[in-house]
Parts: sequence; structure tokens; C-alpha cells
Amino acid sequence: MPLPVQDISVDTPRTSRPTPAAFAQVYRELFAAGYTGICSVHLSAALSGTIDSARLAAREYDPMVTVCDSRAVAMAQGFVVLAAASAAQAGGDLETVAAAATAASHRSQVLFVVESLEQLRRGGRIGAAATLLGTALAIKPVLQINDGVVAVRDRVRTTARARARLVELVGDIARISPIDLAVQHVSAQREAEQLADALQNRLGDRLRRRLVLPAGPAVAAHVGAGALGVATYQLPVG
Repeated sequence: MPLPVQDISVDTPRTSRPTPAAFAQVYRELFAAGYTGICSVHLSAALSGTIDSARLAAREYDPMVTVCDSRAVAMAQGFVVLAAASAAQAGGDLETVAAAATAASHRSQVLFVVESLEQLRRGGRIGAAATLLGTALAIKPVLQINDGVVAVRDRVRTTARARARLVELVGDIARISPIDLAVQHVSAQREAEQLADALQNRLGDRLRRRLVLPAGPAVAAHVGAGALGVATYQLPVG
């Protein structure tokens, strides 16, 4: 006798921004620990309301907290944070540190490919790439974070070609100045390592630092399993 079929529904993963109270608590703890200024760097305001919560909390501590929009996600945001931290370690004041973060945000880029646009669509983060939804089965888009939102950089036919195109596009970036890069993935460690090797072979001495990292849970929830991305940071010239 066949077993009854169970109705199993799988919820789409969702993310939510921290509350202003959560940020205020962190700021309060840092000031209590002796810090005199905070540069609070967050993911693109066009993709998340996180920065709004931070700004609301920062009002209580104005002008000791400066909130900065990285205009990016994942390790591209991380490169902005590292630039700000470097300025702070060099003795810069809060204004100098915030300026370093802002400058770094214009030197950081994200290029990525996904197995499906569905996760981005469901999460409402698809931006200009929404025009691809009707033809998604016929192409494999190469996406980027452009002015803080998801946009189409190129259209190719296969996954292999999309990954090769990532290498080409990052090579174009590195022609301007040497770069740091991070290959990030969602459940695709082997493919990420292969992509990182291809990038290193292509870039040679134009590559200063290479990282291979899993994407964080929030990013993974919006791009889905199998996604591969490259975050780049152009080193300042001079």
C-alpha cells in the first residue's frame, strides 16, 4: 500500500536588518571601552535598510559616529572596512577614516554569476537584471553591483563561458592598477578554487592578494547555491 504523500513546503530564506537599538548597543559598548570615534561601514543602502538603522542609532552620538555606505556587499564591503581600519591605525581622525572608506568604496567592485535569478527575484534585490527574467533559461548573465544595485554586466550562453568572462572582466580592472581580490562562493568550494587559480594565472604581478571565501549567510540567501563572485579592490596609485 503506498504511503500518503506529505505536503512539505520549503520557505524561501529571508534576511532582516538589525534594529537601531542593536547598533546603539554596539556603539555604547565601544565608547565604554574607550573609543572616541566610530566609522560604521555598511552594505549598499540600495540593497538593504541596514544603514538606515545605523544612522538612526548614530544620531544619539553625533558627531562621534560617522556612518558610511560601502556601495557594495560581501568582501567588496570588507575591502572598504580594511581601508578604513588602515587609516585609523595610521593615526587618522574620524573624518580621515571616513574619507578613506568613501574613497575605497569607489575602488571596490563585485562581479558574480548565479545558477538562477530566482533567489534574487524573490528577495527583491534583482534591480536592473529583472529584464533578464523572461530569457533566463537561454542565457547565463554575468552580474555586477553597479552604484550599489544588481545590474547586468554581460550575457553569455553557458556557465563555463560565464566563469571565463569573469576572468576577462577582472583582468580589465587590473589593467588600471594592481588589485586585491576575493573569490566567494555558495556551496562551490572547488569551482571557487579553480576560478581563483585562473585569475592568478591571468593577472600575474597585477594581483597583490588573493582570498577564497564562502559567502556569508545573508548573501547566500539572496544568490542561491552554486553562485560564484569576485570582489576586487584597486590599489591606490602613487
